[in-house]
Amino acid sequence: MKKSVLAFLLAAICAAPSPAEASTDSYLSISGGMTMMGDSDLSGTLSGFSYTLQDAVKYEPGYAINVAYGLRKNDFRLELAAGYQANDVDKIGSIEANGVIKGDGDILSVMYNGYYDMECDVKSRI
Repeated sequence: MKKSVLAFLLAAICAAPSPAEASTDSYLSISGGMTMMGDSDLSGTLSGFSYTLQDAVKYEPGYAINVAYGLRKNDFRLELAAGYQANDVDKIGSIEANGVIKGDGDILSVMYNGYYDMECDVKSRI
């Protein structure tokens, strides 16, 4: 799964359009970090009875990687971004996942973003 996601991210960068004019700047952005996935509900049917457990699945901290290719012209930017996030299951209900339960939560996202950049004359005190 991870190899196919990385191949997809690379293909997304390569498939991005080339600049149409000499005054258009292109850029590549790569970012990554730690993620904290929210709790998930668990629902299904057991012996003919439907059930729903609110916030039953808890996740361990995970990681995310994002890649974006964009075009900038004057104050406007358009970009194609792809991201992948993975978190392992920590516990389901009161059952700890320490080798008893295996599972993970994965998210693959593709977005097309538009930006308008504005100048700010505020001086930072950091």
